[in-house]
Amino acid sequence: MGEIVSENKPKSQPICFTLAICPQVIQGGNRIGRSKAGKAFIFSSKRKSGYQLQVAAEASRFRPQRPFAGPIRLDLTFILPRPQSLMRKSDPDGWIPHTKRPDRDNLIKGTQDGLSSAGFWLDDSQIFAGEPLKYYAEKGGDARIIVRIEEVRG
Repeated sequence: MGEIVSENKPKSQPICFTLAICPQVIQGGNRIGRSKAGKAFIFSSKRKSGYQLQVAAEASRFRPQRPFAGPIRLDLTFILPRPQSLMRKSDPDGWIPHTKRPDRDNLIKGTQDGLSSAGFWLDDSQIFAGEPLKYYAEKGGDARIIVRIEEVRG
């Protein structure tokens, strides 16, 4: 008989929190520029850096005492502003699946980089699983990001 392999089990309690930040897409990565002296240097866009700093600042109060060292599951729920066209009486009051742009994978990167800067894990390559979701906010609700971070046994 073969060995029974168990499912991944939580190593510790998951960390769950909400960031009162409107999710943003940060296009493009670092860019290469040249100084007046002709030397090449790498820089990030101000918008990218600003969003990541905002995520890191808001999330840092939830960070563990020590960064997670094992495999991580990161679930992100992006709640985007509800457009006026979905505010009719006939529209549902709660969350509505967001099926337009921005794409969810474009929302993940800047948020994940901000959480990395906040010190939740040693390296973002530790993230092996997770479920990104995106919704329009409930009527009268604000945009936000719901985060769930869980370190699991391999």
